[in-house]
Amino acid sequence: MSTSPDDLTALLLPDEHLEHFERPEQFEQEEADRHLRVVPPRRRSRPRLALWVGSMLSVGSLFLLVAFNVFMVQGQFRLDHLAQQRAAEQRQYEQDRALTAALSAPPTIVQKALALGLVYPSQGIKYLNAPAAAPKQTADQTSVTTRKNYSDTKPALAASP
Repeated sequence: MSTSPDDLTALLLPDEHLEHFERPEQFEQEEADRHLRVVPPRRRSRPRLALWVGSMLSVGSLFLLVAFNVFMVQGQFRLDHLAQQRAAEQRQYEQDRALTAALSAPPTIVQKALALGLVYPSQGIKYLNAPAAAPKQTADQTSVTTRKNYSDTKPALAASP
């Protein structure tokens, strides 16, 4: 007659002590129950959302960086164009000043006068002295009224005007 380990335990120990010993199949079942349990589903939307928002911010900031760079380069091209235009206008201004100086020089004026038929004077240069223009006389009413009313208006200043 063969006896199982459970039978031997039951023969050797009274029933009140059996409850402290676990049977292997009970131990395996409890072990399986402990390790196999339903866990709540993972919340993966937040990391995905954060990753998506972070990538959109990165793409947006790169786009803004490129846009600002484009605007800066366009402004620089405009400044270069204006600098070239200013230099050309400065050259034209200097040429115009040189031409004006050459045309208003005394030898040029003499040549133009001779071309128009004017001649040098035969007796030498004669200067005419014209009298200076006399100032226009206006009636000064202030001095007349001051003289008439001086004794009435300003007695404390002086004895006479």
